Amino acid sequence: MKTFIILGFLIYLTLAFNGREWENCRWVVRYSDSQSHYNDVSCQTTSVVNGTRLNFTPRNHYPTRIISFTHSIIPILPANYFSTFPHLERLFLHGSRIERIERDAFYNLRNLEDLTLYNNSIQEIIEQTFLPVRRLKFLNLAKNRLQSLNTNSFYGLTSLERLDLSFNLFSRLNSNVFCNTPSLRWLKLSNNKLHDITSDALKCLVYLQSLTLDQNFLEHLPADLFHGNEMMLHLDLSNNPLKDFSVDLLPEQLISFNISNNVLDIDSWSWIQNLETADLSNTTISDICIGSFTKRLYLNHNHFSSLKESNLQNATNLLELELSYNSIQRLPKDVFKSVRKLEKLNLSHNNLSDIPIGSFSELVHLSELRLSNNALADIEFGTFSGLDNVSSLYLDHNNLTSLPEKSFYVLRKLKFLYIDNNHIHELDVKELLRQTSHLNHISINVNSWNCKKLFNVITLLTVYKVNFENGTNYSIENVNGIGCTDKDDFGHSQLTPINITQDSYTSLVAKISRYFDNEFKNSSFYKFFQQSPTNPSQQSGSINFFKYHNKKEDESNKSEFESKDSNEDEYNANGTTEPTEENSSSETDEPTSTTTEDDFNSSATESD
Repeated sequence: MKTFIILGFLIYLTLAFNGREWENCRWVVRYSDSQSHYNDVSCQTTSVVNGTRLNFTPRNHYPTRIISFTHSIIPILPANYFSTFPHLERLFLHGSRIERIERDAFYNLRNLEDLTLYNNSIQEIIEQTFLPVRRLKFLNLAKNRLQSLNTNSFYGLTSLERLDLSFNLFSRLNSNVFCNTPSLRWLKLSNNKLHDITSDALKCLVYLQSLTLDQNFLEHLPADLFHGNEMMLHLDLSNNPLKDFSVDLLPEQLISFNISNNVLDIDSWSWIQNLETADLSNTTISDICIGSFTKRLYLNHNHFSSLKESNLQNATNLLELELSYNSIQRLPKDVFKSVRKLEKLNLSHNNLSDIPIGSFSELVHLSELRLSNNALADIEFGTFSGLDNVSSLYLDHNNLTSLPEKSFYVLRKLKFLYIDNNHIHELDVKELLRQTSHLNHISINVNSWNCKKLFNVITLLTVYKVNFENGTNYSIENVNGIGCTDKDDFGHSQLTPINITQDSYTSLVAKISRYFDNEFKNSSFYKFFQQSPTNPSQQSGSINFFKYHNKKEDESNKSEFESKDSNEDEYNANGTTEPTEENSSSETDEPTSTTTEDDFNSSATESD
């Protein structure tokens, strides 16, 4: 072992270029058959000026196969530069400020298969530059300053399979420009300035499987652009200002298509039924019929106001559905019954106010459900029925005031729960963990926490080793940066006390009495209220009268009044509402209210 260390150190010191020491180059250890070989070279932040050849000799009979220059300064890559390395297979020259490559720079590299020239300043490819590297399979020229290509730019690259020309300055693709690369299967031209492609620019690429043209300035595509590309499977046209597009243009065998961020008015999307992956996000689409072949569909940032059963009835193999940033207000109960294989569902950033019970009952394979940024105010028992395999649930940025922990009873595999940015004021951690024993992360920031309750929640989460995100608001009352208040919380301002004087009492009661039904008028609370000593007709001054602001229907209000009544009346041993003898006698001693039901009704008539 010591011998190898000493040998490596000596080689490092003697590695030279044109007789000079390369202080920033080192031999790279490569292991083979339990032996170490210092034959591959890595150079960083190296400056090469007026050099003619990389001139050093390997220290044993094993050939050098990899050379890497990164973040160096090599403005000109001269001829014969690597000619002493005929066995080289991979050459990395990225980030080396190369501006020009001389014609024979790769002379004698007959075994080279992978060449990376990424992130340089190359402006032109001289004809036949790549002629010596006939076995080259991968060529990366991304992020340079190339403006044009001619028919002989890639002369000799008959074995090339992958070509990356992204992030250059191309504005046009000429005819037959890729005819010297007949084996090409993967071509990337994204982030250029392309506004024109000739109809026969791709005609020689009969084996092409993947074409990326995103982030360009294409407005029109020739009708026969893809004729001859019968093996194309993946096409990306996203982020182009396409003004018109014919679905007849697409190759029939296409399985993945991205046309997102284009404002297109296409009457029929029936062709999508043959695609496995389709990204139609940020277009003008508002309706669609998904086929049985589709596995991944992205429809975010569109104009969907509702989701219909017909949209998904044939999508029996769908695995991922993205519907965020639409205007969906409701979900039909059985809308997901056909997509039983679905694994990811994103409904965030919509207008959902409730989820019908049983909506997800068929999604037994779902692992991730996103309902963030909606208007959900309540989670009912049965909402999550069927979600036996969900591990991530996003309920953040809604209007939830409470979290019925027992409604999570089916989420046995839940690991990540996000309930931040709601109006939640309490959480039974023990009950929640009884239902979700695998929970290991929860987000509870920005809610209506009482400080004492929040402290107890955080304490229990810590005890049970459930990770939670600390807040960042330390300028107000907080626990671990999570804002809270010491005031008692009535649950999102459901009760607001208002001051009522004797003069306004009759008018107020007259206005609200019209909403009293017969059942309420016969209730104990109503009778108690008539006989109450706080009635202004019996007592001067002012009283506190609680006005209930509740979004539920009048029936729930009535139930709330009767619930209060049950706390004030004394029940006999049989649980009936009949007063005991003691209470009966005490009630007869109470002064009788001078305001009768007829007075209420007559006052209401006058008020009208």
